[in-house]
Amino acid sequence: MSAIERMTVAAALERDAFGSSSADEATAVRVWLNTLFPRYDYVAFNVRLGDGRASAPSTEWAIERMWRSLTQRRADVIGWYGRDMDVVEVKHHARMQAVTQVRLYALLAKDAFPDVDRVRPVIVCRSCSSGVETAMRNVGGHVEIV
Repeated sequence: MSAIERMTVAAALERDAFGSSSADEATAVRVWLNTLFPRYDYVAFNVRLGDGRASAPSTEWAIERMWRSLTQRRADVIGWYGRDMDVVEVKHHARMQAVTQVRLYALLAKDAFPDVDRVRPVIVCRSCSSGVETAMRNVGGHVEIV
C-alpha cells in the first residue's frame, strides 16, 4: 500500500478539494467535517485499499504496479479516532449500492490496518434511498445526512 497523507481535521478544512470528490460531494464532506470536528484525530482522503487486479502475466513490473494501483478500491475518507476508524463513502444521493461499497471498503481497511480495533462504515450524503439507513445500522455503520 502506498503512503497515506493523514492530516488533522483543521488542516483538511483548509483544503479546496477532497480527493476526487465532485463539488457537491466536497460540500457534503466539508459540512460533515465541521459537524464532527472534535471526533477525529486525523483524516485521509482517497485512500487505496486492497491489492487491485493483476494484469497480463507478461506485463513489465512498472506497468503491473501501475495497473494494480489503478484497480484498487478507494475509500473517499478515512477518519481515525483513538484506535478506531471510520471508513466513509460520500454520495450526493446514497442508494443501496453505497451500503455494499462502504461495507467492502471497511473490510479491506481492517485488513490494511490490523492495529485498528474497530472499523465502522459510514455514508455521508445529502439524501438517501429508502432502507439505506436501516441497512447501514444492520452492518454496524450509519448514515450522516448533511
